[in-house]
Amino acid sequence: MQDAMNPNPLPPEDRMPDTPSRAPVLAVFGGSFDPVHNGHLQLARAILDRDLADEVLFVPAGRPPHKTEGQLASAEDRLAMLRLAIESEAGFSMSDIELNRAEGFTYTIDTLTILGQVFPDHDLVFLLGMDSLRDLHKWHRAPELVSRHRLMIYPRPCVHPPAYVELTQRFGARNARKLQESILDGFPLFDLSASRIREALTAHRRIEGLCPDAVERYIYSKSLYGAIPTDYY
Repeated sequence: MQDAMNPNPLPPEDRMPDTPSRAPVLAVFGGSFDPVHNGHLQLARAILDRDLADEVLFVPAGRPPHKTEGQLASAEDRLAMLRLAIESEAGFSMSDIELNRAEGFTYTIDTLTILGQVFPDHDLVFLLGMDSLRDLHKWHRAPELVSRHRLMIYPRPCVHPPAYVELTQRFGARNARKLQESILDGFPLFDLSASRIREALTAHRRIEGLCPDAVERYIYSKSLYGAIPTDYY
């Protein structure tokens, strides 16, 4: 008897095998974003353009213990600038998960655990700069962070990766190999930092081309980082 829905069914040996669908990759991009700048956006675009992730989730930091310098903009201002920066960008999203955390330090491993529960159908990968890799051993539960989560380590200008023996001493041989294999080879360098932008604004120098236009307007309208509105308008 013919199948009523398929009058000419293929024999079993000719049917295409079911291919498991790949879980979408969500790249978690943490940072102070004080302020968010074009280097951040160019890095995120490069991740998507190279098919390393399907979406980049920006997560502005709450109060990370490894940051010694004080925040110069409020959490509300940093969140507002980030929203302006990514609102027209396909494949970009943001979360205020750390900014809404209760008082106290925020730890990356806890944030990734919660995000894994929020996005159970996604494959999470944490973006880490080479400069952060050099200090990663100082982070809260660093060996566990490395062993439990996928990482993508992007290069930073004039920052060389730690030697394998150094990584082994700090994380163990298996984690050291994982860290080395997580480094993105042939990835472009983005020579821009938030501290450079803050210094320019404090010295009343212009910052055209360093931040998205909407972010630049916001900075001047709020007089952030010592900016004087008359310098812009």
